[in-house]
Amino acid sequence: MSEAVSSYVNIRARPDTSSSIIGALRRGKSAPLVGERKEWFEISLSGGRTGFVSRYWTQRSDERYEEPPRGTPVYSLQSDPAPAVSPVASRPPTGQARNRDVLARASTLMDQDRSQDAFALLASVEKDWAGDSGFDYLYGVAALDSGNAGEAIFALERVIRSLPKFVGARLELARALYETGDTDRARYEFESLLADNPPAVVRGVIDGYLDALNAPDPAAGRAQKMVYAIGAAGYDSNANGAADINSFLGFTLDPRSTETDTAFAEAQFGGLYNRPIGPNSEVSLQAGLRHRHNPSAEFVDQSFVTTSMALGYTRGKNKFVSGFGLYWSGLDSGFNERSAALDFGWQRALEKNALQLTLRAGPVRFHSSQKVRDIDRVLYTLTLRQPLQGGKGSLDWIAIGGRDRAEDRLTSAYSNSRQGGRIASRWQAMNHDFDFSVGFLRIPYNGNQSFFGIDRKDEQITTSLAMEVKDKPFRGWTFVPNVRYVNNDSNVAIFNYDRIEVGVLFRATR
Repeated sequence: MSEAVSSYVNIRARPDTSSSIIGALRRGKSAPLVGERKEWFEISLSGGRTGFVSRYWTQRSDERYEEPPRGTPVYSLQSDPAPAVSPVASRPPTGQARNRDVLARASTLMDQDRSQDAFALLASVEKDWAGDSGFDYLYGVAALDSGNAGEAIFALERVIRSLPKFVGARLELARALYETGDTDRARYEFESLLADNPPAVVRGVIDGYLDALNAPDPAAGRAQKMVYAIGAAGYDSNANGAADINSFLGFTLDPRSTETDTAFAEAQFGGLYNRPIGPNSEVSLQAGLRHRHNPSAEFVDQSFVTTSMALGYTRGKNKFVSGFGLYWSGLDSGFNERSAALDFGWQRALEKNALQLTLRAGPVRFHSSQKVRDIDRVLYTLTLRQPLQGGKGSLDWIAIGGRDRAEDRLTSAYSNSRQGGRIASRWQAMNHDFDFSVGFLRIPYNGNQSFFGIDRKDEQITTSLAMEVKDKPFRGWTFVPNVRYVNNDSNVAIFNYDRIEVGVLFRATR
């Protein structure tokens, strides 16, 4: 029979599963530890007796008893019954005298299959109890069983930092990683547990998860398609990105060249197509249309058409992507600019993080009236992505660089280089997804010509915040309120501006 059930661990007369059962160590209880064997702890019982409990279902802590039996330093032993079945044990505090009624109530709720209620109860006191191994373990299990695997990961990782050999917590952490889709870490944790040669009941649970992780993806080899439609509206404080001045170098500026605010309405349509073309290769296609109307600044009404194709190849932890992208933009119902670029990308999964490099190179050509702005552009980014909330969110550290080289180097002032960075984060709160980013870009212009006799230098700060509310106003739709701010600080006054955009969008995908 198993050494553990949902509420106690068997105490054996000898360190052998075939020996007689002489007692039980109840959930959350402790006993003096007097000896250790390979797979067993020897504990002190009443009347001077000793017994043995499986170390796979218990955990040693550092809480010393005030009056050690036999005058020998001992440690408390925590019952962790059947973590694969009903892991609701709570450890005694490590050196803290606390009223643990809240853990008892949560444990009772778990026994009654009321994990959501247990999670809510424990979440309400987390700020007071976080760091207590008993609380963290119970909170992690309640979070996992109630569908909050991301919260479970944080709590269980705290337990393992204090008790690295706690098999129950390690198993629950592996389960939580599996539930959040962090398959690489989940596989690592499960395989590490197997390497410790656990009992058959634990091995069976682990094997089941590993089989699921290693099972072929039913969608593998099939094409994936997605189409989307977006409607947006809002307010733009500076739709034409112009300076808030009326004159420059003694000349009165055209009103279209000064800061203009307006409401806006926008529509987008597009689609994505992805198809595997081999065991490690895939092809991806993308196309999109976008138009923005500015009622108070129609001269900057914008239209965009974009399309791209990419080939991806995966080898081990590395993924390589190459392709090309095209775009065309219109301004005030006429052609503005176009570009054709080659793209290259590299991604590598690290132990917990991911590294990504992107490179884009190609010409940008403007309307004939602005031919002086024609450039050849190279842009690159290097991104380190760190998971947040057990994989539900992410934190990106992005280095940005590149250069624009004017096609007409003799008469154009638009050659420049750019260096900067951006921090972007995505996380979940209140059952919604949030996106935040802040970036800085330095752009010194270095063409053979200057801007009005000035060697132009721009420094640009951008920041944005958005919240995604899923299934609003209809199922399958997403409602996204958002705000964006841009400040372009230039030593040429006509290019010095700031801009605030506040809006909402509705996105439907299929």
